[in-house]
Amino acid sequence: MTINPNATAATARVNHALPESLQRMVTETRPRKDWYGTSANTLRQQLTATVKRLHEAQAEAAELRAQVEDREKRLAKLQERIAAEQERHKSLYKPNLTWRVINFCSDRLRVSVDDILGPVRRKELVHARKITAWCVLKATGRSHPEVGRAMKRDHSSIVHARQCVERSPKLLTEASDLLNEFFTTEMER
Repeated sequence: MTINPNATAATARVNHALPESLQRMVTETRPRKDWYGTSANTLRQQLTATVKRLHEAQAEAAELRAQVEDREKRLAKLQERIAAEQERHKSLYKPNLTWRVINFCSDRLRVSVDDILGPVRRKELVHARKITAWCVLKATGRSHPEVGRAMKRDHSSIVHARQCVERSPKLLTEASDLLNEFFTTEMER
């Protein structure tokens, strides 16, 4: 039988009487030297330090959560701005198309763009405005107010122009031919 060299004389006698498996259990269950010699005050200080570190970690975690929430809000705002910019860029093409249609109609109808957008109400200019408004509506798919703003008119004027063109077979044929010609020239570009 082996005797633990750290054991006292009394423990050695008891250990000697015990079987080897029980001797191992006794020596393994003894408190370790570092815990055995530690005073209650030292343990209290260690516990206090551990609790303090825990509170600091919790505060840091709360601060990180707040930063994450702030970044998520900023990200949401940026995503909204990106969506708005993308929408604006989509609509940038339409004004260019709108102006191309207006310029094309003014060339084919032999009326200046200023006359189409101007306030004069001579019969040939009103006729050209109605056809141009209908062509812009059909070519761009924009709303009546948007076309009205582009042509410096109220949306109700654009609605009236569309209705007049669609009611008159002569105007409708002329406007449809003009629009087909516009798309043909656009395809060739």
